[in-house]
Amino acid sequence: MHDLLGQEVQRGIFVASNISVATLPSGMYFLVLRNGAKQIPMKFIKE
Repeated sequence: MHDLLGQEVQRGIFVASNISVATLPSGMYFLVLRNGAKQIPMKFIKE
């Protein structure tokens, strides 16, 4: 997961359907979900 400046703020392998963002400050974030060869880019805003 990267912030708006492109800095990596979180990395990991997630097996659950939830990713905790509780420790992240407010802002816009980008992440790429990977499932085998499939990649799904996403962005979200934490208020």
